[in-house]
Amino acid sequence: MKPISTLGFVGLGVMGEPMCGNLVAKTSLPVHGTDLKRDPVARLATKGLNVCGTIAEVTGAADAIFLSLHSPKAVEDVCNAIAEAKGRTHIIIDMSTTPVKLTRALHERLAAQGIAFVDAPVAGMRARAHAGTLSIMVGATPEVFAAVQPHLAHMGEATHCGAVSFGQVVKALNNMVVFMTVNALAEAITIGRAAGIDAKLLFETMSKGSSDSAALRTPGLKHLVPDHFPEDAFPTDYALKDIGLALELARDVGVNAPAAQHTRDLLDATSRAGYGRNYYPAMVKLIEKVNSPWLRALPDFCNTLAAKDPDYAYRGIDAMFGHAYSIAHVKSSETNDKGITVHVDMARTFGFMKKHGYKGYCSMEWDDAGDPYQGTAGLIETTLQYL
Repeated sequence: MKPISTLGFVGLGVMGEPMCGNLVAKTSLPVHGTDLKRDPVARLATKGLNVCGTIAEVTGAADAIFLSLHSPKAVEDVCNAIAEAKGRTHIIIDMSTTPVKLTRALHERLAAQGIAFVDAPVAGMRARAHAGTLSIMVGATPEVFAAVQPHLAHMGEATHCGAVSFGQVVKALNNMVVFMTVNALAEAITIGRAAGIDAKLLFETMSKGSSDSAALRTPGLKHLVPDHFPEDAFPTDYALKDIGLALELARDVGVNAPAAQHTRDLLDATSRAGYGRNYYPAMVKLIEKVNSPWLRALPDFCNTLAAKDPDYAYRGIDAMFGHAYSIAHVKSSETNDKGITVHVDMARTFGFMKKHGYKGYCSMEWDDAGDPYQGTAGLIETTLQYL
């Protein structure tokens, strides 16, 4: 195969910038790079990166280009741009987390144009990206792996997992297990706190036994224990995307994965509850809420109105919206078993919902006489009006 005498890097984000920084610092070859954001490009330029304004410029200068991008669409778009530029690039190394199907499709598409495609997703947080100690899972032919491994070594330890796409298979399953482990840790800490045990003592003791893991020591002790889920760490929405890739793979190979599906659903609920940008162990917030007595009866617009005085009922609805995350039952009126009909103050009730920043679902429940379809349509219009 052709020699590699120049390198390129596209995607200088949270992980890409330190990875590229290590490449620039450790390799003897020139490195050309670009990103849509100019700040990381400028920072890396001070360390020796050859700045390019476009992907086509990188392609014109680099034999091998590394990608670290935020979405599958971005990976596909950049690969297409590299191929269309018809520059000197003959190897693309995708270090993003990309679906297995797309990885295989890109491999076939680029091979027809004389470009080898390598999947090399990484495991490890930003600290390991800065330290150059990432785990890199590589899918490639033995010949191509031998060519790219010395360059990957500047960023971490590369493991040849097999043919193209096998790196993404291993990465998807690695992430799935981590997210499921954090789910278990979130449940354990919630149970422990409810039982009266100190959370830090619980996890420190567990770390000395067979349940010890990297997940326990970092997401567990450093985030679940202090209840700290910053927005600048690996967010819930990214975790939701990644576990979706594992479940997609499971479906493709005919394997049922109910435990992984449960964790995926919990991450989805966590995102909908307003924690989409927070570090994903914030899923514990949902576990705490699910076990709250307030959620044994979800917010119902007619809750206790027919049985109690209105002020008492509205105070209860207000309190439940302060804890709820999943679903609220929208009604305009209700008739109890004694024939008493109560009518909801919709403005007041939707006011509680908005005050608490409720982000769950709204179900329409029409209990009045008349056409239920028209009645439900009216509830939908009212809900849209107040929201």
